[in-house]
Amino acid sequence: GGSMSDAASSSFVEAAKGLAPQIQASADEIERSRRLPLALVDAMAEAGLFRLWIPRSLGGEETDPTTLVRVVEEVARADGAAGWCLGIGGTYGVFGGYLSGDAAHEIYGSDPLVRTAGALRPFGNAVVVEGGYRVTGRWPLGSGCQHSGWIMGGCRILDGDQPRLLPNGTPLTRVLFFPAADCEILDTWHSIGLRGTGSHDYTVTDVFVPAPRSLSLREPPVEPGPLYAMPTIAVSAPALAAVGLGIARHAIDLLLELAQTKIASRSRQSLREDVTMQASLGQAEAVLRSGRAFLYETLEEGWKIANAGQPLSVSQRAMLWLASTHAVTSAKQATELMFSAGGSASPYTSGGLERCLRDIHAVGQHLTLTPPAYQNGRSSVFGPGYAVDPVAIYGRPQPEFSLTRPELTPSCEKAGPTDLRTRHRRAPRGAPARTGPLGSRSAAAHTNAHRLASRVRPPLPSRTANKASSESLPGRALVPPNSIFCTAG
Repeated sequence: GGSMSDAASSSFVEAAKGLAPQIQASADEIERSRRLPLALVDAMAEAGLFRLWIPRSLGGEETDPTTLVRVVEEVARADGAAGWCLGIGGTYGVFGGYLSGDAAHEIYGSDPLVRTAGALRPFGNAVVVEGGYRVTGRWPLGSGCQHSGWIMGGCRILDGDQPRLLPNGTPLTRVLFFPAADCEILDTWHSIGLRGTGSHDYTVTDVFVPAPRSLSLREPPVEPGPLYAMPTIAVSAPALAAVGLGIARHAIDLLLELAQTKIASRSRQSLREDVTMQASLGQAEAVLRSGRAFLYETLEEGWKIANAGQPLSVSQRAMLWLASTHAVTSAKQATELMFSAGGSASPYTSGGLERCLRDIHAVGQHLTLTPPAYQNGRSSVFGPGYAVDPVAIYGRPQPEFSLTRPELTPSCEKAGPTDLRTRHRRAPRGAPARTGPLGSRSAAAHTNAHRLASRVRPPLPSRTANKASSESLPGRALVPPNSIFCTAG
């Protein structure tokens, strides 16, 4: 374990900066096609950006968390959708530390350009059979699914038609991995922002998955490094928050460029001489830099603890989630200030500010980054009993995605990471509309989910180590790595 050298970390950040011209040249195509061009994805992969959190034992870089967060921020500064896809695909490399043996090598160790995608919420049913599971399910928000070789999905584990239960009575869930060719992609991602992420729904139907090709974030990681000892949400939320930071910085860049030529209607001066614009710019810089500093400071503190071989306390985990939420909130404020300062030029699609505004609000709708997550700061003040456990949200079966509804099973195409000429069929009339990163569920619904979860105070972690199994919570040290804030959505 341990942190990589500053020089090695900086080399990946510089590689991300070097890709900026290619990313920016692809911006119109990304928005129009609602996906990243495969040539751009390959360039990002060849630069090693998707391998930063893959274990060294599988040929990955196994960097410290901050390296990927900085890289995502740089890519998002060039294009928000590209940053989001890297944020998802890059953080999913951490799952290589949870898979064992041949499955880990098959998925993360056999292809140096590997990309993974998928959703962790248990929208699938996995029936136990000899050697593994037979899986049927439909998942929303598969960001990057069109350029990934492996797609995962959270599933309830069933014995026949009965869910297998944990000792506390809740359904046992696992994350299962499917070859992209086994998945069917539905053309559902018609969104206000982050249009180029290709966050479509995807389905599998009666697909066999070998048991080793599955994992549970409630189980201890296989890899011993400190990166895998950290709770998954603790490292995933900052990487997604970095997308917001990059978008906001891009908005400031655009406003400064606009200020060189635009005349302010208020003062009839050059916009760069306009005191109102100057005040907005100063406020945006202050807001963005403070949110960014809080995020990186908290992430570095968590890494220092993990690198010393200590578990993060519940309060420290909560602070990481809080810092991620606040970073995106700050980025939204900065972007809105720049959009307002741009005046009548801002709404034009040719200027780019309107896209920054749309993208930043799409980022802020992710479950781990929405304002209700601010309440997790309570655990730093009042103690761990006041923290919200997202496992209770991600792990709860979702009735609105019932697999028996006929309108949810249209004829679809096979997914494939190299098919640039895929023809997606629109979901039929009556299928749930996807208008943003929350899909058909509104922000209010997620707010209510947080409120419901916060009414139940979770028990304090066990003080004794219990033997881990696939059907019980592990008792690693005082706080299991993923017992709270464990899901990277």
